[in-house]
Amino acid sequence: MKKRLLALFLLTALLVSCGSGTSEVPSDDPASDAPDAVTEEIAEETEAEPVDSLLARQNVDDELPSKNYNGATFTTLSCNENIYDTSYYGEMTGNAIHDAVYARDCEVEERFNIKFDHRMVMWNEHANMFTNSVLSGLDEYQLYLGQAISASSMVPNDYFLNWKDIPVINYEKPWYSQASNDALTINGKNYLLLGSMSISCLGYTYCMFMNLAQANNLNLPNIYETVNSGKWTYDTLYEYASTCYTDSNGDGTMTDGDFYAYATRSGDIPTFMWAFDADIVTINDDGTFEIKFGDERTASVAEKISALVKSNNGTSMNDNGESYTGGILFNGGMQFTRGLSLIATGFVKDAVSPAYLEMEDPYAIIPYPKFDEIQQEHYTMSDGSFGIHCAPVTVQDTEMLGTIVEACNAGAWKNIEPSYYDTALKFRGARDEESVAMLDLILNSRILDFAYLHDGFQGYGLSGLQTIVNTNAEAASYVAKTRTAVERYYQSVIDYYFDIEG
Repeated sequence: MKKRLLALFLLTALLVSCGSGTSEVPSDDPASDAPDAVTEEIAEETEAEPVDSLLARQNVDDELPSKNYNGATFTTLSCNENIYDTSYYGEMTGNAIHDAVYARDCEVEERFNIKFDHRMVMWNEHANMFTNSVLSGLDEYQLYLGQAISASSMVPNDYFLNWKDIPVINYEKPWYSQASNDALTINGKNYLLLGSMSISCLGYTYCMFMNLAQANNLNLPNIYETVNSGKWTYDTLYEYASTCYTDSNGDGTMTDGDFYAYATRSGDIPTFMWAFDADIVTINDDGTFEIKFGDERTASVAEKISALVKSNNGTSMNDNGESYTGGILFNGGMQFTRGLSLIATGFVKDAVSPAYLEMEDPYAIIPYPKFDEIQQEHYTMSDGSFGIHCAPVTVQDTEMLGTIVEACNAGAWKNIEPSYYDTALKFRGARDEESVAMLDLILNSRILDFAYLHDGFQGYGLSGLQTIVNTNAEAASYVAKTRTAVERYYQSVIDYYFDIEG
């Protein structure tokens, strides 16, 4: 607890040093200041400070050289849903997360004598804007924070520089996800870089929510104990889904007004491949690869998920949603926040959406279940909508690119990440200390790999399991029909990394 008080203190000092503002935060923006009661609770705590505290983060030297870029403009392009990756408003708002981002930008601008020009456009427009700019040959954008799943499909088109060739970038620093960047580095080439500047990667992490009031009414075991004991598995989720449906309005039909055990959408189905530790494709150092999708594990996963979402009354599956500033809350989340489901799938950032913040019932943030009790760990992934670092091939000053990206990631790791994670999620989104521990578990179990980020909607990661479940296909026969095309696609991507011309 003590580290959180210190985090707030240092963050406030940082913001004051950069300036202040009086503009209002939009009423539907999720991340305002923490409640006074929480601050009072923190002030009473006196436990020793952990080594990963904000103070320790502040003391990590970014080792950047002293540079003066003579007022140069550093232009970024990103999706406007990823509002915390860059300074959305370009001024102080009184919102802790936005102001931390703005403060970081102020510090970087002053330190290196640059001026940021953050351009944020609609999700269905930013990719075309970027490609048109690159094809024109203009050094228009110095950093493209493209939605990961669309940016990855651009890699073989020679739109990006290899981050391994960019000066200053230090992969050993804690503001880079070493495991993810290692997985995205093939034959010494890394075109998609993941660093702390991509706050959206935290927010788009897949998780589940459980209504604790409803769980108590149903006399269910303590969910935290279930997770910590290793018993939060598919079988437990299926048991709840098959026994906890209630025809609330008594009309004899399953409608949106009924109470469901499990509210989800078909777009969340692929997550179970990662949650259940099922391999999709493995790549060897020599460029050869092996497709694992369609094996016995895949067939078992498909069978289980089909039974979960199609063979019992306790599951509500609906892909509709409602927009809010910073994203979309899907129908399952809306049902959940109205008290009409026991469990809902979603993203971590749903916890700071208006609907969740206004929810009266206490809830738990929990991981996806394990395949079975034999599986040792829980796993999840981040949705491909998050912004990933891409270096446009048109960039002329790669030293400035590396310096500014390094500084932005360091600043995000030191101040923005703790503000988002501790203030917005732990103070406001998560309702109890045990949910804080669950949140730690979820964020530490994310897997971002080739099979997902380089899927391009042509592999098995994004749609394979979903298609099998939705069409009642048999896994082996589905793979037999599609394998040639998928192999050709994977081979084309890998060949690009190995400089093999098709």
